[in-house]
Amino acid sequence: MKKLIISLLVLIANLSYASFPINSLSMDTTINKKSETLEQYQKRLIKQGFYNSENDILNTLTKKNKKSKKSRFLPSWKLWQKALLIILCIPIIIIIYYIIFPPSISFSLDANDFNRH
Repeated sequence: MKKLIISLLVLIANLSYASFPINSLSMDTTINKKSETLEQYQKRLIKQGFYNSENDILNTLTKKNKKSKKSRFLPSWKLWQKALLIILCIPIIIIIYYIIFPPSISFSLDANDFNRH
């Protein structure tokens, strides 16, 4: 009975992946992309109310360019501060490494080592 139920479930699962016919008429349509110039794009943004004038668009573009030129890694830190941070982090990383992967140290003490005359 268990084998019959399992085989029915497997059969139903395999039949659920059946493909269905697709209307071939809808696949024949092509999508035409309209390209617009930068001026048309800016005029459309002003018309939609994102900006008040072309000067606003230029101001936001120059602000974005100024921000992208700055360093993203600790921008207000000086070079010696960054070097000091790296030098201090290396021992911490080494200590963490030896905590996670401790070295194997083994000592063997025999009775003969203590009974030397």
